[in-house]
Amino acid sequence: MLKPYVCHKAILVNPEGKILLIHRKVMGKRYGARGKWGLPGGRMEQRETPLDTLRREVQEETGIHIDVRKAIPIHSDMWGRKGDILKSPIVAMFYVV
Repeated sequence: MLKPYVCHKAILVNPEGKILLIHRKVMGKRYGARGKWGLPGGRMEQRETPLDTLRREVQEETGIHIDVRKAIPIHSDMWGRKGDILKSPIVAMFYVV
């Protein structure tokens, strides 16, 4: 098994209860991501805490600065890159912000 990726995703909810999704217009490094909708967030970098990752990824992808002290972890999951969970696992933590 290769080293798993660890990512952190934000469910950004505004005061009206609406959730922000991002539209992946370009393929980039993400397999099969082009044209899909998803939550802002991404991979944890070396020497980064989970909340630092969440703050950085949300800001990079949306331009929104979040208060990570208000981030509530609600779900974790695991899947595989290109569907291969044994060779390319991705571990994800989801937060409501």
